Amino acid sequence: MRSPLQQRGVLILRPQGLGDELAEVIREAGGNAMLFPTIEILPAPRPARLAMLIARLHTFDCAIFISPTAVREGLREVCQRRHWPEGVRVAAVGQGTAQVLRDAGHDQVIAPPPPGDSEALAALPEFQDIAGQNLVIFRGDGGREYLARALAAREIVCPASPEGGDRRQCITCQACDGAGANPSRASIAIIVHGPAARAFERVRAIA
Repeated sequence: MRSPLQQRGVLILRPQGLGDELAEVIREAGGNAMLFPTIEILPAPRPARLAMLIARLHTFDCAIFISPTAVREGLREVCQRRHWPEGVRVAAVGQGTAQVLRDAGHDQVIAPPPPGDSEALAALPEFQDIAGQNLVIFRGDGGREYLARALAAREIVCPASPEGGDRRQCITCQACDGAGANPSRASIAIIVHGPAARAFERVRAIA
């Protein structure tokens, strides 16, 4: 049977290095794949805070990864500085992200069944009774805030932040190692890689 991709051109706009596998699948189906990255993944915008948070990674109970890119960028930053600490569980919003974690050597991954999203992850039993736990979220800068908001509604605050601080994006709680923390609550930190800058000037240049 003739493939619907036979002799068709497909432009792949994914970031550099992330479209190769898709291009190969398209070519095997008879299509003509062209790699044309229009998105660039940038470094973390706050490198000093990133380094401090990674140095205290062993103080967290669970690390939540929002996307495959968050896994790749987050683990790359961690591995440059230390080994992944024993006892820190990992979670993913979907099975695609979970598979990237497994490929990186994390066999036990908390993740919802397909199709999976932030809502499904927040609904898992592992994230219902989280008082006293420290959680860290790996995501892109400017990413969706649903998960942080949902967990914040379950008494997740930063004990080191004056008056509770910003309960949604309290990066300063990377400094919390349990000293003075309220055991009836949990603390949360959000660690980000840089935004995905769209290189539309490349498109305009050839238009």
